[in-house]
Amino acid sequence: MQTAYNKLERTQQMLSVSQELLATRAESSRVLQQELAHGAALSSRAHMALAQEFDAKRCCFSRSSSTHKRTTS
Repeated sequence: MQTAYNKLERTQQMLSVSQELLATRAESSRVLQQELAHGAALSSRAHMALAQEFDAKRCCFSRSSSTHKRTTS
């Protein structure tokens, strides 16, 4: 029983870290989009930030849905 609890706790911690990463990537993308609009950033840098945000979303949502599947099965 303790092993199962430890696994659940680790999974929840990983999900929390993923959500923090997503928030950080989203903020970075937002800032770079503003800088791009004002001519203070390269478009390639803004595109990279947007791609990183989408990648973080993909990772975050794929982990949360697979965690939900495991806990509800």
